Amino acid sequence: MRRESWATLPVILLFAVAACAQNPDLSGKWQVLITHHGQPEYALLTLNADGARWAGEMFGRTIAITANGTEIEVHCQAKDPKDKDCGVLSGRLSDGVMSASGKLFDEEATWKAQRAPSPERAATRHEFVPTVYYNQFSGRIEPVLHIKPGDTVHTTTVDAGGVDSNGVHVAAGGNPLTGPFYVDGAWPGETLVVKLKRVRLNRDTAGIYSNSVVLSALDPYYARDQKKIENFDSTWKLERDSGIAEVVDPRVHVVAKVAKSALKPLEPAE
Repeated sequence: MRRESWATLPVILLFAVAACAQNPDLSGKWQVLITHHGQPEYALLTLNADGARWAGEMFGRTIAITANGTEIEVHCQAKDPKDKDCGVLSGRLSDGVMSASGKLFDEEATWKAQRAPSPERAATRHEFVPTVYYNQFSGRIEPVLHIKPGDTVHTTTVDAGGVDSNGVHVAAGGNPLTGPFYVDGAWPGETLVVKLKRVRLNRDTAGIYSNSVVLSALDPYYARDQKKIENFDSTWKLERDSGIAEVVDPRVHVVAKVAKSALKPLEPAE
């Protein structure tokens, strides 16, 4: 009899350990994507342990999640007991992602939630050399680089006409853009803050492709009284140290103060 008791004890203990291992901890911040009628809705959800479930608030409703191993149920509950609950979705937890489907507000819907990224990580400095430039903002363009919050990108741009620092046309004119960069963990509805740590010119001349001086660089009364100059050279010479830009055509004397932020670092270089 004693021998049987000792023989079955390890089995009981192993079963208890296995049962505990199947219970996930869903506490923390989650990024939630709900899709219904083919339209996505994004939200952030913070879950806290509440007895045998995890609960939080989203869209002004209480979201309660129960788990049985990898199987989960998402309950959308009304705050007022007199109101009808807004739905239940069933699914699974796999590789840290909750996926479920069911009905919300009597409509077929799917639910996908992933852990919100933790800001507690070492920042990375990326060196990016662009080879392709785009003349429009579009979510259909594949990102050229994935970065995370806190990272720094060191890169270059071309001028409005698509000319690089060596004077070579490498892109179509019309203010070509460097990028796009994808910020991992960024979620619709959040505020994206980009800080320019250092901005510098990459050549000593600038040009205006209409072969004229932009009127905003001149006193309006002065500009009004000037006659058109044939074969005008609209190249500007940029003095990086003094912050002065000057038209090189000897027939016109136009001097402008260039924004210091374009000529000198906003902060000491790292």
